[in-house]
Amino acid sequence: MESSKRKIFDIDVEFKERAKLTKQGMTKRMDKWAADYDSAMESIDYTLPEVVSQVVGEHFPTNREFVKIVDVASGTGLVGLELKRNGFKQIDAVDPSSGMMKVAKSRNVYNKCYIEYVDGHPLPINTDTYDCAVVVAGFSMGQVPSNALFELIRIVKPGGFIFINMMESNIVQVKEFKDRLEPLWEKFRDNGVWEIVDREILTPGDLMLSAKVLVSETTLPRLPPVDNS
Repeated sequence: MESSKRKIFDIDVEFKERAKLTKQGMTKRMDKWAADYDSAMESIDYTLPEVVSQVVGEHFPTNREFVKIVDVASGTGLVGLELKRNGFKQIDAVDPSSGMMKVAKSRNVYNKCYIEYVDGHPLPINTDTYDCAVVVAGFSMGQVPSNALFELIRIVKPGGFIFINMMESNIVQVKEFKDRLEPLWEKFRDNGVWEIVDREILTPGDLMLSAKVLVSETTLPRLPPVDNS
């Protein structure tokens, strides 16, 4: 029986379009997409928000109502919604798109909402604020860059966790990440910035990295800008 769902999202087409955009152009694209984003994800049976929230729950089996979480590249709030369903209540959101954030706010999931790029610049968030940072699909073409990790380290408490979900192929196919992101993970590990707790494939093609933060901040050098010429 033919599926009644019409595929309205093609990741290859999307990435080709994003590659042409400036940071500001990417934000405008996300603003326009906000109203239809949930339908697009439903059309591809997008279940990662639910799957990732379960992984987060495994690391916080009790007292979830007291765990402070920041949802990075929060989009329309699909991840926050699943975290709330799993008993987490203190959830903040960070996303550069005001259109996406408007939809996210309507879900009544988040306590604080920051319309900000997470690109390594200082966010208006105190050091050691969160027990956990979750980034689902944010490390993608035109979105969260590698240097964002430095700011995530700063805002997550020592002993807290950073959960990164991304397409495994992005590590080698997206210029921002190729020969950059994975070596940075390893540099953080080798210099005692974090401990890599787990690295697994959640669903075909989707990588999940779970890391325990060991320091409040790191003075390791940032990565140089990518030459897109």
